Amino acid sequence: MPYTTARIDEKLLNDTRQVWELTVGKDEFASEYGALFDWIGSHINYDQPSGASLAYALVEEGKKVASAFIEVVATDNRGGLTKLLKIFITPQYWNIAEHQAQVVMIYVDAIKGAVDLSMQNQSGTFKIYGRTDSLLSLLHTIRLTILDEIGEEASPVSIQMQGRWLVFSKK
Repeated sequence: MPYTTARIDEKLLNDTRQVWELTVGKDEFASEYGALFDWIGSHINYDQPSGASLAYALVEEGKKVASAFIEVVATDNRGGLTKLLKIFITPQYWNIAEHQAQVVMIYVDAIKGAVDLSMQNQSGTFKIYGRTDSLLSLLHTIRLTILDEIGEEASPVSIQMQGRWLVFSKK
């Protein structure tokens, strides 16, 4: 179930809005996701200057709606920094204990997608912060999962934990 990081257009945004709203109901969607979808709609102009906050979708292979959205800020100068600020997961996976494998895969693929964006922008470093103990534990798991998947020697980036930061930097 790989997820691809994709630019968001109006169709993807509206189709995802419909599916997520059907999943949780109109009232709960309005309180939990209404502002998020409004924000996403205003952050999909990918011609913004360096440092702008942008929204991207994570779309599961074979699906036509997003399973998650991410917020990314990147500088486009060489050696700059890219930050993955937030990950918003479909309400389908709210029960994380029941959907742990899917949630971990979304986080792994969100990070890999943001790292790819970082490399496209020629950023030298990509960071994600473990704000809570559970997120910090998840970042440790994600690091090991990525290294197991691609191998530390084959990886084009160094992947390290630096305190509460998961840091990806060009080798």
